[in-house]
Amino acid sequence: MEDRMEQRYIPEQRIIPLDGGMVYMGKDLSLNRKVILYSLEIPNEEFVQMYTQMIGEASQFTDRAFIHILDTGYSSTANRLIAVLKPCNGTLLIEEIDKKTMAFPEMVSIVHKLALGMQKALEDGIVGFSVRPDNIWLDFERHPVIMNYWEQGAVSQRGTRGLSSLLLQMLVGSTETTYSVEDSEVQQALRTIPAEQKNVLVPLIQQAMTEDVPLKLFIAQLARIVIMRSTQTLTKTAEPESRKKPVSTVMKAPLEEMPARKKAVNVDEPVRNMAKAEEEDEEEEETRGITVGSVMKKLLFIGGAIVVIGICSVLILMGLIETLKPDKGYIPPSNAVTETTPTPEPSATPKPDAPKETKQPDSGGSSVKPDGSPTKVPNFIGMTESEAHQAALAAGLHYSFVMESNGMEKGKIFKQDPQSNADAKVGDNVVFSISKGP
Repeated sequence: MEDRMEQRYIPEQRIIPLDGGMVYMGKDLSLNRKVILYSLEIPNEEFVQMYTQMIGEASQFTDRAFIHILDTGYSSTANRLIAVLKPCNGTLLIEEIDKKTMAFPEMVSIVHKLALGMQKALEDGIVGFSVRPDNIWLDFERHPVIMNYWEQGAVSQRGTRGLSSLLLQMLVGSTETTYSVEDSEVQQALRTIPAEQKNVLVPLIQQAMTEDVPLKLFIAQLARIVIMRSTQTLTKTAEPESRKKPVSTVMKAPLEEMPARKKAVNVDEPVRNMAKAEEEDEEEEETRGITVGSVMKKLLFIGGAIVVIGICSVLILMGLIETLKPDKGYIPPSNAVTETTPTPEPSATPKPDAPKETKQPDSGGSSVKPDGSPTKVPNFIGMTESEAHQAALAAGLHYSFVMESNGMEKGKIFKQDPQSNADAKVGDNVVFSISKGP
């Protein structure tokens, strides 16, 4: 495996540094194609086994919002582990933010698409990855794509809190720090947003930065902002044409003036000027035809714009209604965000060899899979107990755990049974071990 990785994949250009590694743009010599090389230094053999397993689990998930994993391996010579990723032919979001050229509608659209991708990944048991701007690419269609989705990100950089933090960084145009709504830079940026959208956005971000806002609620609120923005843009496009030249004025003025001109010619001009009068009549008729034709074009344009506004509004509302269907367990929100996610009750620390009582996952308002239906065991390695609760909930599984001494960070899961991605049935139980620290 070591020789194969060294001989096949060649790093060509550094893209962004990592903690203990580097992301390169490289080349696959075997297939003569560009690839992304996610390279990390190897601290020990246990790290290689754990990290390779995490990448392997993530590689089975495919979606447009996530970069596809092509290969993985390690080199003992270079002492590095490499994940080979398919390039998305775009740029890193962090570079786009630094340019400060994105408009507010694009910012909301990017975060909305990321949230939809996270919702789909959650259904497959993939949670907790980081949404830092240096972990997100924009492809050639400006669609956001997650690079590393097998590692757990920091609490402030994942979930709806991470998405809110990312949106604030895009609004300010800087990734040097984490912002809050109260910061002066954020307040300055919010002044450019229409009041209707701002009244939905600000409460949503404030709640997400202090508590765990469910993804479905977050997506629904962002969809409201997208609908408001689309409707306002189309309305502003149609209004100037209708106000510029009212149809009644354009139609009447030429018709009232032309008979007067004809009368003056017929009464005042002698017979010897009849040829000249006829020429003037022809010019006036031509002018009348042009004026009426212009009016009809404007009427057609205005009517078309109204139809487009109606169709767009119906399509967007249909998508929002589909997201908020009652059978998906969602209750339509009011203007202010009030829904919260119940926090599991803390339990006493069990003895090392005594598993905790099995928990029955709460459906939380989502559709419940019937007991006995097939499901997959998520990858709990590296999660906290609360994160494992959410993953087990999505998979329809019971779980229990024990606290044991281990080299992994305190509070993180380092072992599970059955193994991740194993076949299971709804209602089955999974047991995992949580580290008490060294």
